[in-house]
Amino acid sequence: MINLTKTFKLLEIIFVAFLASQVLLAFLFYILLDMGIVQYDYFDFEYLPIILLVINTMSILSAKYLFTVRKQIEINLTLEEKFAKYRTFSLLIMGILDFTNIINLVFYLLTGSQTYLLVSILILILFTVYRPHKTTFAEISLTNSEKSRFLPD
Repeated sequence: MINLTKTFKLLEIIFVAFLASQVLLAFLFYILLDMGIVQYDYFDFEYLPIILLVINTMSILSAKYLFTVRKQIEINLTLEEKFAKYRTFSLLIMGILDFTNIINLVFYLLTGSQTYLLVSILILILFTVYRPHKTTFAEISLTNSEKSRFLPD
């Protein structure tokens, strides 16, 4: 049997690591552009907004789909199986949104456009909304005995 509390702490550590890396990367890129260290005049980005629009749309829609699927875990599974599915979906959501955010930050670094930084901040907010949490796990199709076993209040 897996230890749910330790595994949730691990998920929270992964979430904080992803969040910190995104914030630090955004801050670093902002400082680099503000100080004029990175020159972006020689790049030709004619199709960049279209590419980024497709990447952002697909990532946000797939994260929303996975978030919905994560909330609809089957009730007839054991607690460990439910948690394994919840953990997998949570890691996928975090990975997709982290990838999208890093792509936006790199495009911000290459172009200097504040639009990409703004989109990155919005995705960061979405990233925190979709984060794994014990209460969201307890709300998904857990029986009362599983809730009392999982949340000993």
